Amino acid sequence: MIQLEEEATALLLSKANTPYNTTTYDLLITSLMRTIKKHTKNGSIVVELESHGRHDSLTEVDISRTVGWFTCLYPFYIELKGEEISCHIKEVKEQLKKVTNEAITFGILKYLVKDNDLATEKRGLRFNYLGDFTRHLSDDGPFVLLTEQVGKNYDRKNSLTCLLDINCFISGGKLTGMLTYSKRKFKSETIESFAASFVSHIREVLGHCLKQDKIEFTPSDFDMVSISPAELKNLFG
Repeated sequence: MIQLEEEATALLLSKANTPYNTTTYDLLITSLMRTIKKHTKNGSIVVELESHGRHDSLTEVDISRTVGWFTCLYPFYIELKGEEISCHIKEVKEQLKKVTNEAITFGILKYLVKDNDLATEKRGLRFNYLGDFTRHLSDDGPFVLLTEQVGKNYDRKNSLTCLLDINCFISGGKLTGMLTYSKRKFKSETIESFAASFVSHIREVLGHCLKQDKIEFTPSDFDMVSISPAELKNLFG
């Protein structure tokens, strides 16, 4: 398990997103990709991202009588060039913007195309950010989060569908991450080193963002027009 202190978590949710007009998710994925690059010595990265599936693309679908998630699992590829944090943040932000709305389409296609190897291929690393569990809960509200262990939510005989599964969420004002992995593939020391490196990269990204004194726009900030990074650079100097 990994955990980020409250002060750093608060920055991850707010001020750190101002310089590049990002989301908490953008910064977490950037930190994760930088961690993978460090440990694999490879900037070409593919991970499987998981989301709740209730995206803006469902605005025309009546889901008022549904509960739970429309879980989406989809591959995310990026090539991190160089070592500059600013470039990595902008690359990840733009690439995520391109694929997020296609997540449901990918899931549907996976089951429609019966010969699609993606339906059975075993994944390497899977990442899911569950959001802030306490944002809509108050001390005097009707619901509270249990801190006690209530048992496993899956059968012990159930096999992993990926080698390393990372689930992050915010609870009690702190970013928490749970890592589930194959003991046949990894030593515990390897995962502990990876987890510590992930936290370190989150802090590094936060520190970089907080040092910026101006906003750097990217093409996805102007979704009503088609504009290139070079044109943005000319416009905003």
